Amino acid sequence: MRKKRLPLQALQKAVRDLLTACQTTPIHEHVDDKAKLPFIVFGEISVSPDDAKDTALCTAEMELEIYSGANSRTEVNGILDDVATVLTAVRLDMQAAGFAVCDQEITEVRTNQREIRGYSATLRLEVQIQDMEG
Repeated sequence: MRKKRLPLQALQKAVRDLLTACQTTPIHEHVDDKAKLPFIVFGEISVSPDDAKDTALCTAEMELEIYSGANSRTEVNGILDDVATVLTAVRLDMQAAGFAVCDQEITEVRTNQREIRGYSATLRLEVQIQDMEG
């Protein structure tokens, strides 16, 4: 039996570190009442093991939610563009946690008008990850 480690924390840290270093919109793990718009927050994260017998691979899907208080899509679309550019130009670094990123791609982007004021967006990132210790 092969040891299985979940890359949830390593993935979240890699995304947070990369976005913090390469774009200007704040990213939060938890949003409190004091958070000022615009900001990015982690949404749903799922991990599915791949059925490779000789390598410990999995596919992770992560949603990043973007919130803006502006009354047009301009701000949220600009943030989406910045985030998408970073996530497609630079490979996530998970080596310190013993994981290697084999591939990463954006699989979906949605924008919506918020009920109260402003706009929100969701970006779905799919990452193929190899456990280098598995």
